[in-house]
Amino acid sequence: MSQNLVVQAWKALNGIVRKKDVAPVREGGGVPAEIDLPEERSSRVIGILTIICDGLSASRLHELGEYDWRNPWVTDDRFPIQPHDPVTRTIVLVQCTYYPTSEDVLNELRSHDLERPTHENALQFGRQHPLEQTKIKHVIVFLHELVLNQNGNPCFITLRGDVDHRSIYLIEGAYGWDRGDVFAGVHKA
Repeated sequence: MSQNLVVQAWKALNGIVRKKDVAPVREGGGVPAEIDLPEERSSRVIGILTIICDGLSASRLHELGEYDWRNPWVTDDRFPIQPHDPVTRTIVLVQCTYYPTSEDVLNELRSHDLERPTHENALQFGRQHPLEQTKIKHVIVFLHELVLNQNGNPCFITLRGDVDHRSIYLIEGAYGWDRGDVFAGVHKA
């Protein structure tokens, strides 16, 4: 491998240049060299929806969501919601073009001037926008404040759906997220 190719690969792997910036390289006999370079890290807004948070309990919202499958660990004890007057919230859906960690997602939300959602936001979104779950081809993740699952691991509410099935899950976010997953943020009031 030529020294120039090594330098280009090192720069690409360290985020100094993007994949498209690396010139095509040929070695011995004109065969293109294969370099697995990282994708460009970015995110985009794919939807903006309004919800009304009205202080209903987590168990009631879980029931009202009318999911085809409901995670039994979504309980009032794990997801307490204090009664309050109705408040309108704007939920912004952001999709990453890379495999983000939870910290990456929170940074992406901040870059779009969004706040971290609450678990009430997640449960109300599922209840009030069931068709969004079936239209979006990826999981919708709500990175609310940490809640521990039955194994004591931090988890987050996620909504999934397709043409004829809607589900609410608790997913561990410690290992990162898939490229294309959709993350909910809240427009700052």
